[in-house]
Amino acid sequence: MSRPVRQSSFGGQTENQRGKQLKRTQPMNQTPEFIFFDLGKVLLEYDFSIAEKRLNALTGLDGKAVMDATLAQATPICEAIETDRMSSRELYLWVIENFGMTLAQEEFEAAHRDIFSPMTDSWEMIKDLKAAGIRMGILSNICRVHWDFCVSRFPELFQYFDVPLSSVELKARKPGREVYLRAAERAGTDPSKILFFDDRPENIEGAKNAGFDAVLFTDARDARSALQTRGLLRS
Repeated sequence: MSRPVRQSSFGGQTENQRGKQLKRTQPMNQTPEFIFFDLGKVLLEYDFSIAEKRLNALTGLDGKAVMDATLAQATPICEAIETDRMSSRELYLWVIENFGMTLAQEEFEAAHRDIFSPMTDSWEMIKDLKAAGIRMGILSNICRVHWDFCVSRFPELFQYFDVPLSSVELKARKPGREVYLRAAERAGTDPSKILFFDDRPENIEGAKNAGFDAVLFTDARDARSALQTRGLLRS
């Protein structure tokens, strides 16, 4: 769904204008001043099959079908819940109406939220960056229930980030240009001076279109190499 173009604080340009200009003029090989990391599959592992099995056991429903229709796939429902156009309550009622689920809302949310676990090599990298004085943020496509759960369950991770941002808060999702420019504005940093890591190629392309330096995340070792190349960590 398209969104109105809003004014950015960067020189009074619109977000679209700013992104197009940066795509043409972004300096190469400069040391970034800020790093954004995706959350899932970069800092935290997640497994939707855990939620699917819980829903199977609790309801007798096809848990995979429920998750695929809501949170596990790129569906209109997923986009709506991750950009705050659908509330957690509305999602719950939608599942009841479409699948005949009989769980209470808290039971439903408890079944699908605890699916995350630490990626310890990435956490060690984050600690090293913080020790080096690097400002960092999180930029995640995620629903409110999962975001709130991760913030409360993993405070030892979130303490390292200056600007933790969710798509729910920004009301926009990757790979759209708007979400990157809004994140840059929140970080108080020009997009051309931001480095971004994500495990999805389309999100890397979106970040580059917004003027970011962006690297596809495969594992912490390769991410460290990219950071060392940019002078952010020692070899």
